[in-house]
Amino acid sequence: MAVVLALTSAVVYGAADFLGGLASRKTSVFGVVVLSQLVGLAALLALLPWLGGPVGADDLAWGAAAGLAGAAGLVLFFRTLARA
Repeated sequence: MAVVLALTSAVVYGAADFLGGLASRKTSVFGVVVLSQLVGLAALLALLPWLGGPVGADDLAWGAAAGLAGAAGLVLFFRTLARA
């Protein structure tokens, strides 16, 4: 099962990078990043019942900081792909 999950993860990650790069050439980079973050948030909210564990204020703060850092990284990444 671990191999299937790893391969699926690699395919989804690679497809997201490729399609995000294509989309950033045709439309706003910020729009692409906002859409990708909203899709990720929707997936997270859908999986929350199965993830479990206690959630504190510190956890939410670290999650928000990680989300902002990831979004900033995606903006830089997709801007670079749009120029290439």
